[in-house]
Amino acid sequence: QERRGGNINVGYELTAAVTGAIFASSAKASSTSVTPVTEYKDTIVGLSLSDSLTKTLNLGFELSQKQRDSVDTLRTYTENRARLTLSYISASRPPR
Repeated sequence: QERRGGNINVGYELTAAVTGAIFASSAKASSTSVTPVTEYKDTIVGLSLSDSLTKTLNLGFELSQKQRDSVDTLRTYTENRARLTLSYISASRPPR
């Protein structure tokens, strides 16, 4: 399988505790070793927010959309995702 593509991520510090980012990626893949030939293009776009609640707790929220275009129309789809995360960072970790 051959896969080519790229991505970009642009972040911004909104406040001392809150950061935001927008991201996008695109990849095209093809495989001639299987029958029928598989060929598709994935495009992902989204945005994320992160808030440092305390020195050890971080709250994150992300929205993204993945679009897959395929030569096989049965494998073409759009996927919407929302993700909420709560992360614990050990107090012994050196500061950033």
